[in-house]
Amino acid sequence: MYVRTCLLLVCAVLLCCANAEHHHAKVSAAAPCPLMVKALDAVRGIPAVGLAVTVYRKTDDTWTEVVTGVTGRTGEIHNLMTDADFPAGLYKVKFDTKPYWKKAGISAFAEYLEIVFEAHAGVHTHYTLPVLMSQILCHCS
Repeated sequence: MYVRTCLLLVCAVLLCCANAEHHHAKVSAAAPCPLMVKALDAVRGIPAVGLAVTVYRKTDDTWTEVVTGVTGRTGEIHNLMTDADFPAGLYKVKFDTKPYWKKAGISAFAEYLEIVFEAHAGVHTHYTLPVLMSQILCHCS
């Protein structure tokens, strides 16, 4: 019985590693996305699935929408944009948190979350924005 349990565990580990390598090979074969978003719902301890995200680029003191997307089952958005869509400049990524929390049945404190950053041509070409979402708890007497 002990040997059978060990074999099952080894098979499970090998299967997981094979799937991870297969996924990595598929991602590496295609051109990597210059901007990847990953969101975690810290309230429930799960990936933030279905979170709407909008990317803006600042040009001439105006924010222009570049692309929108929604996080998938892993809380990530891959292939959000191409290198051609991502020249050097100032970017803003908006996470629509209120609809996300409302759908989860949780009262939202913030309407949205924004991250503003500068993308540098030649220095960094690919960015990952990890977001840990939680709620502000207010205990009033």
